Amino acid sequence: TIWATNSSELYVLLTVERGWSADRYERWLADTWCRLLLRNT
Repeated sequence: TIWATNSSELYVLLTVERGWSADRYERWLADTWCRLLLRNT
């Protein structure tokens, strides 16, 4: 899942196609990675 979220295509899709700001994308990506990497197992 980390690899899927770490692509230029996803950045373009969300910022250009969906109208997200770069700040929104950055916050979303940071939150997503924290939840994926730091979750309790």
